[in-house]
Amino acid sequence: MVENPKIQEINIEGLEVYEKPQIIEWMGVNKGNILNVKKLNSGLENVIKNYQDNGYIVVNFADVNISDKGVLNVVLDLGHVNEIKLKGNEKTKAYVITREIDIEKGQVLNINDVREASRNIYQLNYFTDINPELERIGDDSNEVNVVFNLTEKKTGNFNFGGGYSSKDGWFGFVKVNESNLGGNGQTIGFNYQFGKNDYYNLNFQEP
Repeated sequence: MVENPKIQEINIEGLEVYEKPQIIEWMGVNKGNILNVKKLNSGLENVIKNYQDNGYIVVNFADVNISDKGVLNVVLDLGHVNEIKLKGNEKTKAYVITREIDIEKGQVLNINDVREASRNIYQLNYFTDINPELERIGDDSNEVNVVFNLTEKKTGNFNFGGGYSSKDGWFGFVKVNESNLGGNGQTIGFNYQFGKNDYYNLNFQEP
C-alpha cells in the first residue's frame, strides 16, 4: 500500500486574475497536509465554481500533479478572447458598434463584459435584438470568439401632410428624421412647414 505524500510545496501557474493565496484558500489544501485526493478534487471544483460565479466562465485545469518530492503543481487554463465578430449589421458600420464594446483581443474572457457590451449596443437604439454567443476556435484551445448577432431596426421616418383653405391657401409640412445616417450613427432631422408663414429647421448630431 502506497501512502499519500505530504504536500511540501504548492505551485500554481496561470494566475491572471486572482493571486495564489486566494486559489489555495478555495482549494482547501495547505503545505504540510497529507494529500487527500478526494478533498483536492473537491477543492479544484470549488476553484472552478468561484471563477465562474465571477463571470470567468471558460476555465479549467491544464494539469494537476504532485511530484515525488511532494510538490503539488496546478496549472490553470483560462479562456481568452480571440476575436470580436459582428453579424447582421447590414447598414450600421462596424466601428459604430465596436466603440461600444470594451473587450480586447487577448484579454481573459468575462461574461459580464459581454453583457455590458450588449447593453451598450442596445442603447444605440439601432437594433431590435442582440444575441451574443461564444465560439471556440478549436477543441484543444480555450480561446474564443465573441460573436454579436444583431437584428437591425428601421431608424428613419418620413412624414408629410397638408391641405388648402380659402383663407390661407395651401399649407403643409414635411418631417424627415434619420438616427443612423449612412450607418455611421449620425442623427439628422429636417422639419419644413409652409403656408402663410414658412418655417424650417435642420439639425445634425455627431455622437
